[in-house]
Amino acid sequence: MKTNKLKGFVFLYFFAIALYSTAQINIGGKPYSWENTLTTINDIPIVNFDTPDLKKLEAEDKQDEKGGVPPRFGYLNYTNWDLKNSGNLTMLKDGSKLWQLEIYCPSALSIYHIHIDEK
Repeated sequence: MKTNKLKGFVFLYFFAIALYSTAQINIGGKPYSWENTLTTINDIPIVNFDTPDLKKLEAEDKQDEKGGVPPRFGYLNYTNWDLKNSGNLTMLKDGSKLWQLEIYCPSALSIYHIHIDEK
């Protein structure tokens, strides 16, 4: 009887934790363009990523795995996109800026963008 109560308590404990757990940080809010009309989706410039040599990357990953190297998080695909040569830059009423750019990379499982401001 005590074992069943303990199992029930443990189940409820972990169930409660799962209900309040999140996998991503959410600071709330919505993208500005969802609530304000700026441009239509057809007016946002599209930039294309060149597809990397996937066979070469796979061979490198297999070699790394044999050497005990942790799995690759992603492939660094450097670009020269900036506010002046790519996308739409819009000055908003409050003085802030909004940069819109559509990135097309059909072979990617995900795209992670890091902007480095080199002065």
